[in-house]
Amino acid sequence: MRFAVAISALAAAVVLLACSNDGGGTDLSASPSISSSADPAPSSPPASRPAQSDEFLIYREASGNLVARNVATDESYTYVVDFNNEVIVDAGCSADGSRMAFVRQPFSSRERQLDIHGEGAPAEPISLPSTTQAFAWSPDGARMAFVRYEGIEQAHTVVVMDVASGNEEELTSGPDFAGSPTFSPDGSRIAYYIQRISDGDTQVFTIPTGGGDPEQVSSGDLQWYDPNWSPDGSKLLVAGLRTEDFQLYEIDPESGETSQLTESDIFKRGAKYSPGGELIAYTGSIVLAQVAVRPSASLHSFGIFLLNADGSDERAFTADPRLNPGAAVDPYLDANFIGWCTRGPWLDDTWTPFTPTTAPPQQ
Repeated sequence: MRFAVAISALAAAVVLLACSNDGGGTDLSASPSISSSADPAPSSPPASRPAQSDEFLIYREASGNLVARNVATDESYTYVVDFNNEVIVDAGCSADGSRMAFVRQPFSSRERQLDIHGEGAPAEPISLPSTTQAFAWSPDGARMAFVRYEGIEQAHTVVVMDVASGNEEELTSGPDFAGSPTFSPDGSRIAYYIQRISDGDTQVFTIPTGGGDPEQVSSGDLQWYDPNWSPDGSKLLVAGLRTEDFQLYEIDPESGETSQLTESDIFKRGAKYSPGGELIAYTGSIVLAQVAVRPSASLHSFGIFLLNADGSDERAFTADPRLNPGAAVDPYLDANFIGWCTRGPWLDDTWTPFTPTTAPPQQ
């Protein structure tokens, strides 16, 4: 029951911030082996990596506004959302930190809008179909990948858009759900997950950005969600579900070999490597004791968790008593992870110094 409550609550938050799904009629039968042995030797790291003092976590806090918080210094800013007129469906920075994009849903329109802030941003928002969900920037910032889902037809598409012209190219389409598109660091492939509506089976696929057929890279013995490429392109970070146990794993996209990173009892979704590759952040469940006459009860909220890229030192970024013993947790202060940004022109005057807010208890 606790697991069901946690999954339902996070699903609602993730829909708003576009951890969407899509699926195609692709063969799901491939089953690469799972190994608990050491990871394959990684490729050489990029020559230039951002310092942690320039890395910001972007998340949605309890009020629904966005927060940018520096992992090293706690320097924090907030982006206030005009909830009288719109919601923010998804947001994310280009790899160089020069631009941030928001997918907005104005209440006055059936269409969504792609609004880009920062260096060289278009003067006007770009109109997008209302079915647009999650997106990802290409490494060079010239393109974006979008996942779209048509609920009535229960069908998805994955498209790539040229940011300068707004022209789009469809890469693949099919039945079922798909979500969490992510470009490989060299820009040659996009990874995403597909969840079949018929039985819930969820697997990770990659597809060439130049066109071609989707290829399943995950095994069939777990349900796999939310792929994210490592900065060197050697691995995909994924959330794996076995029964009621969500853990983080790394998948070699070439061999399918899988290594488990975590063993904690925390519900995990949306994990992403930091820009420099040293850290991983994810949205996790916070389980709190709640006073009750009979029987004992618990309350679920969500927070941000960090761990080192090798799986060590898993810890709460926003307070949680399981990883931070004795921490005082406000059960109404939800935090849902969106992604990472490096310091840059996206951090303009639309972001103001952050003051934490607390959502009132529901009556």
